Amino acid sequence: MRRTVMLLLAGIGVLAGCQVLGPAPTPLLDGAGGVTEWQVGDDNIPDAFTRGTAAFARAQDLVDAVLAEATGQGLPPGARLWSDVQATGSGSAVGIIQLANAGDDSVAGQEIRLRLLRDPAGWYIDAIAYRSHCRRGVDPSGDFCV
Repeated sequence: MRRTVMLLLAGIGVLAGCQVLGPAPTPLLDGAGGVTEWQVGDDNIPDAFTRGTAAFARAQDLVDAVLAEATGQGLPPGARLWSDVQATGSGSAVGIIQLANAGDDSVAGQEIRLRLLRDPAGWYIDAIAYRSHCRRGVDPSGDFCV
């Protein structure tokens, strides 16, 4: 179950294919063992949140729906979620999701960024990126916690 939640949250990642917009606030994550590089997760965007399918009136409504889907699968005991939406323009925003106490011996938590865009139908996820905050350290490639 922990892996399912981690994969779902990883699949609902952050700003893939574009520049990451500054550091996210870190109210939950400390990254004492380091932080992995940002990973692209565009191929993991659930259909309900993509252009042509999603029709959310507000960017926050979209992020709330993502969180509802993730938490509906269950979270590890002691896990905590935090989210925020930062406007970047009249039709664009960045959604930030953090999962702390991921229930994994090497991963302390994950940080996920969603590039959100608005079309006439409403808000949708355009791109995803994610990175892990590690308990012990990051492998030499920078992609995984050890």
